[in-house]
Amino acid sequence: MRVNKLYSAECANIFNTPIENANILELLFQDSQDEQHLKFAKVFSEVFQADDDNTRFLSLYQLPKRIQINNKHINIEYKIIKQFQQENEKDAVMLILSDISEKYAAEKQILFLSYHDKLTGLFNRAYIDSILLELDNEQQLPISLIMADMNGLKLSNDIFGHAVGDQLLINIARVFNECCRQSDIIARWGGDEFVILLPGTNQAACEAICKRIKATCRKFALDPIELSVSLGTATRNNLKDDMMDCFRQAESAMYENKLLESKDNRQRIIMNLEKKLWQIEHESEDHCGRIADMSERLADLLHLAPNEKINLRRLAYLHDIGKVTVPMEILNKPASLNPEEWKTMQKHSDAGYRMAMAINEPQLAKAILYHHEHYNGCGYPQGLIGEEIPLMARILGVVDAYEAMTNDRPYRSAISSELAAVELEKGSGTQFDPLIVDLFINMMNISSEQQQLF
Repeated sequence: MRVNKLYSAECANIFNTPIENANILELLFQDSQDEQHLKFAKVFSEVFQADDDNTRFLSLYQLPKRIQINNKHINIEYKIIKQFQQENEKDAVMLILSDISEKYAAEKQILFLSYHDKLTGLFNRAYIDSILLELDNEQQLPISLIMADMNGLKLSNDIFGHAVGDQLLINIARVFNECCRQSDIIARWGGDEFVILLPGTNQAACEAICKRIKATCRKFALDPIELSVSLGTATRNNLKDDMMDCFRQAESAMYENKLLESKDNRQRIIMNLEKKLWQIEHESEDHCGRIADMSERLADLLHLAPNEKINLRRLAYLHDIGKVTVPMEILNKPASLNPEEWKTMQKHSDAGYRMAMAINEPQLAKAILYHHEHYNGCGYPQGLIGEEIPLMARILGVVDAYEAMTNDRPYRSAISSELAAVELEKGSGTQFDPLIVDLFINMMNISSEQQQLF
């Protein structure tokens, strides 16, 4: 069977060679033992041996409508060409070949996107819905499922932006892929939730996978926050069990675990951010500890309640937590900041406020937001005046200024305690609360006198 007529130049483009008089089967299939090659040979033989058109059409109907040639996806139409004019010529079979590679690639992409999450590459909820019926058989039992909810995504999106949040989602997808088998089905269920279907997996094995997921999360570097998920599981051991009940059971367990873990998770995220701040900024844990100790002594003089003292101590460690959102070139610039850089730096108090609100600490959040306000209303972010500024923020303002002046900074050397006290007095009533300044200076003088006695 050879090509005896060429109706389009596209055929030559498909085969990358002239095809007139070429063997049709050799053009379509390089391997003569290929299953498709043998099928085409059999059908063509039946077509040319048949005496009636109906048999011919039925034979051609068996042939595929699409094949691959030279890595191209080709659509084939088959037509019988009857020879009415020349009695000696046999009827011919016309093959209409169309290169649909681009269309095929587009269809494949559409199909992929319809069943996959674009960001993580995992399956999506639509895919899970489509395969549940396939999993409804004895061979899949026991089948376990894990519902997962990512921790800290909203915090990350709010503080660092959605690009950072997206990277966290990509990273957690990598964790799931690393911890599961190829036969397991991992899907992004929506937002920060995921589902993992584990065919042929009992509850004990499912729990082991959960532990592996948790352990793998801990191996990831803070970028910018730790990777963690709350998990819930369920196992279907019998076809009589409703799979939807398993989903509800796993989801309920996940939310219960998230509720139990939520405060610890959020606080751990904040504490890890604090450690990151110490790594990138000149302030250290010792610096925060000194502020905490002096603030606590001031709190005693002001007769603050025990819970206020605890909050004041926490403020000492977390007041500048929002600086993790500030670019390092601004944070550690040895010279003065220009107006645009200063505007960026000022945003750290708002970022810190949102972080503290994320761990449900509203009093701490307000103090973080306003700890750069000035007593005369010339501070930021809102220009509060006097006692409009929270007391904790007014205390921190004095103590932090003293601590900063009496320790070296990248842009200047430390000054003595006496000179620092003079500077505080200069700022009394303008930058600082006069009562706090007086109490603090007296407290430091008494402390200095006691040290001299010993």
